[in-house]
Amino acid sequence: MPIELRTVEALVAAANAATDPGEVERHLAAACAQATSFTDWDTIFSGLPASISEERRRQVLASTIEWARTREEIWGFKNAAVAQARTLGQPDVARETLREGERMLVALGARGESLGFYWGVLAQGFNEALGDDAEAARALEAGWELAWSQQDVENLGRLANQWAHLIDPKAALDRLSRVEQAAGEWGQLGGLIYWWHALGDAAAGNRVRQTALEKATGFEDVLDLIMHWTLYEKDSPGIEAAFAKAEALAVTAEQWFDLARQARTIDDDALMRRALDRGAAVAEDAEIKARIAHAYLDWFGMEGTAAGPPGMRPDDLRPVQTRLDGWEGSASGLLDWLRARATREQLLDIAQADYGSDTELHLAALEQICASGLVPIELAWHPGEVVALRRWSDGDDVDHMARTLSCVLLCLSNRDDDLGNTAAPLVGSLLALGAEAMSLGERLLVWRWETAGSDDGDERFVALLAVCMLRAARDPKDPRLDALFRRLNEPDARGLRQSLAASLRAEMWSTLIASTLGQTPGLSWA
Repeated sequence: MPIELRTVEALVAAANAATDPGEVERHLAAACAQATSFTDWDTIFSGLPASISEERRRQVLASTIEWARTREEIWGFKNAAVAQARTLGQPDVARETLREGERMLVALGARGESLGFYWGVLAQGFNEALGDDAEAARALEAGWELAWSQQDVENLGRLANQWAHLIDPKAALDRLSRVEQAAGEWGQLGGLIYWWHALGDAAAGNRVRQTALEKATGFEDVLDLIMHWTLYEKDSPGIEAAFAKAEALAVTAEQWFDLARQARTIDDDALMRRALDRGAAVAEDAEIKARIAHAYLDWFGMEGTAAGPPGMRPDDLRPVQTRLDGWEGSASGLLDWLRARATREQLLDIAQADYGSDTELHLAALEQICASGLVPIELAWHPGEVVALRRWSDGDDVDHMARTLSCVLLCLSNRDDDLGNTAAPLVGSLLALGAEAMSLGERLLVWRWETAGSDDGDERFVALLAVCMLRAARDPKDPRLDALFRRLNEPDARGLRQSLAASLRAEMWSTLIASTLGQTPGLSWA
């Protein structure tokens, strides 16, 4: 029987639908155990069934505050205080909760880990929970002093925006004018454009943008202005001058490539080609050479450019961050196994996944990858769109070779892909393809774990869970599994269950976990 994988929202809904008090509490306890963000805790408290006692409501808020205390999250304190004041009618308790949040911000500041906008969240708490404008203004002032000392234009803009909404719109405009004067001296004038627009003064935003362009001396500053140029106005004038200045400042291959990509957003083929040519001429690093070469191929259908081959061997795509003791990772093994076996008909089946649109272009890209064993650093539309679609294929007649190849390319080259949506169909198809494919897939997912960065969140644990599933399916008594299960049961992996439940493959995950790990006691929620 599949295990129960449900999101916090679904568990709260189940608690509301249940009639037995024991069932209500079971669902509520599961939701609390699974909560990993202040929005989760807010969802739980705001959705508590009417039958829940006031004491239990206080317990939920206490858990929220304990979570906020552990994670040092001001949003948790703010949301709990609002609930204490508005729902439980405890303004004095709410005030103390906000005071504790303030003490936490002071401690963070002493460690140099605070941002001015955190004080803006605290100010919002005083406003929403207590209607205390004086305390809200005091918190905003404290945040303002911090952000000013850090010369942080972004946070000063956020606080000015909060000032407009909570205290006084005119005072907010005056404060932002002061930031504008200082931002010029700090070399951060471009960061102010958004906030003038946010306060409703488009003319000031455009004025600052023009001044920022005139003063900019660095390529990155000009490119950042270009990237946000049309954010508020369609066909905003003057962007041609910004591109001209960026072209005059570009030096490195990386800069020329970034300029080419940005020129593509306005369909300037001449500048795209010119920038790629200049980048190819100075490129030395293998990664940027591959990026430029793939851009030639993807945008203009040109191969054999001076930049080199339009891709890299999979193992070269990401640097290893840490090793998984006792396991061997490999990004290339499974792809090589697949490309040696995939037929043209299977590649054609993938290429036709977008209702037959651009079939020839998708097929050419797939054939190029399978022939060379090289994959682009980032999947372009061809074949990125069709492999993403083929990943969803399901049913008794699914072609597991085609689905596996699609999932592998997403695992390798789609930097924005959610592994929670890809690893389940990958594991399912590997189980169908047999032991050799499962072993190679295990190595691919070890590689994904070893190359994950600290900001990859639950992606690392999704990869680790998939390794466990593939290994347990072949050898459930493998002694190495115990160490992996310990990792999956650590506090850092707490969000894994919520991540899987929120994926579009939650039902498949449930079935696969039950079939591969259901008899394995090491995973506490299997």
